[in-house]
Amino acid sequence: MKTFAMSFCSALALTPTLSRGEWELNPAANLPFSRSPWERIGVRASAPTNLMKAIALAAVATIHPSFAAEPALLLVQSTTLSPVPRAAAPAGPAATAPLSPAAALNLAIEYEARYQAAKATLRAESQALEQARAGLRPNIAFSLNRTFNMLYPGAGRQQDYVSSNTSINLRQPLYRPEVGALVRQAGAEVTRQEAILGVERNRLSLDVATIYLETLRTHAEWQTQQSQQQALDSLVVAAQRALPLGLASASLVQERQSKGAQGMLRVMQARLKRGEALAQLDKLVGQTTAHTVQLVSLPDDGFTWPADAPAPLADWQQRARAQSPEVQAAQATVATAREAISRAEAGKYPTVDLLAGRSRAVSDTFTSVNNRFINNSIGVQVAVPLYDGGRSNAATAQAVAQLDRAQAALEGTQRDVDLQVDVAHQLLAQANQRLQAHQVVVAANQQAITAARQGLARGQQSALDVLEAQSQLQIALLEQRTTRLSLLLAQLRLNALAGDAQWLSLVPLETWLNQPVALER
Repeated sequence: MKTFAMSFCSALALTPTLSRGEWELNPAANLPFSRSPWERIGVRASAPTNLMKAIALAAVATIHPSFAAEPALLLVQSTTLSPVPRAAAPAGPAATAPLSPAAALNLAIEYEARYQAAKATLRAESQALEQARAGLRPNIAFSLNRTFNMLYPGAGRQQDYVSSNTSINLRQPLYRPEVGALVRQAGAEVTRQEAILGVERNRLSLDVATIYLETLRTHAEWQTQQSQQQALDSLVVAAQRALPLGLASASLVQERQSKGAQGMLRVMQARLKRGEALAQLDKLVGQTTAHTVQLVSLPDDGFTWPADAPAPLADWQQRARAQSPEVQAAQATVATAREAISRAEAGKYPTVDLLAGRSRAVSDTFTSVNNRFINNSIGVQVAVPLYDGGRSNAATAQAVAQLDRAQAALEGTQRDVDLQVDVAHQLLAQANQRLQAHQVVVAANQQAITAARQGLARGQQSALDVLEAQSQLQIALLEQRTTRLSLLLAQLRLNALAGDAQWLSLVPLETWLNQPVALER
């Protein structure tokens, strides 16, 4: 019996779990090229006595009925054991700074096509405003004409001379209501385009934050599935090694191999989702990242969220109506339609311009050769429209209809914003409630692991029960992390609807996302 216990214990290895001082057997550690029996069981002890205690515990568990079904997952509680140290990784180039959400947003602003198109449209409308203002400014024109002439009088000799004409004219609009309305209309259009640019900025901020947080979520899911897959692989190896010893059946081996294959599929699916999220992030920021992506994620612990309930819904809706870019764009559209009515009605009013000029003519005609004339003029020009065929009336009616449409669109936009704020407010409250519930679930799973390990020590539960409790804890931690990310995104959406520039810069997210993480493709 002693020989069997020693051989079985050397076929397994003691490796640390997540908790300090807790160890579990790992059958994969039995390598044929191990240097010594101590390394073959994968442990180091501070004293030979402590090592013998660990071997004795493994031997007892080998013949214990509760361990017969799960021989490879014995957990040994010993604070004197320490893992074999791994070789240090070779030093490489200095790691680059992690890509924070705010930095990703800055890259997307410089690259994203829709946002760049909105900026170009704003620049175009700004120039249209300058063109409209030019209609109220002085118009100065200068002209110069110089001609070589050959005069052939009847019986006389040929006479050659040079004639020139120089003039400068000034036109200053004094009263042009149509141009004034055009300037105001162009100004309202610039305001509308600025609001549209704000809408695109909000959309881009939400897109960057959504993809960034989704990348972090898929990475956490992939890590969880990978950890569970490693545990399943350990079960398969343990069952295969226990089969010749009569401690496991062939059906148990097949069952564990099937679960291992299913776990591998889940790992592949999680890795695929993470790759898709990284590809979307690369596309959004306009950069092809290296093999390793440096981001910032939630810390493993220390996540704190304000316990106060969010502000009342009415307050958020009032802020959104006053600061939302969508509402501001609709209001600017109404202002543009009003100025279009003024412009159409201005076609019925007269225009008044101030005219001034100076001209100088030398040898202007063949009868005034070698003569010079200078003419100075100043006056006022008044143009009164008498009849335009009904164009002004039709343009006014059209502008009135466009104003009605813009006002209806404004009302619809305000209602849509109120609804979006209501939904975002509810999502934030629900995420906060889910976060509190997940804290209770995580604490319960931690207690379940402790109870399973105590039951294993007393022989009332198997090591599979401990593994199942650990798997449930990992799932609970993943759901808790997912809820935390959803909580951040819900808060961002609510503040984006309210036009909060600080949150739209994504800088506040870094209050919680402060743990560097490396994502390998």
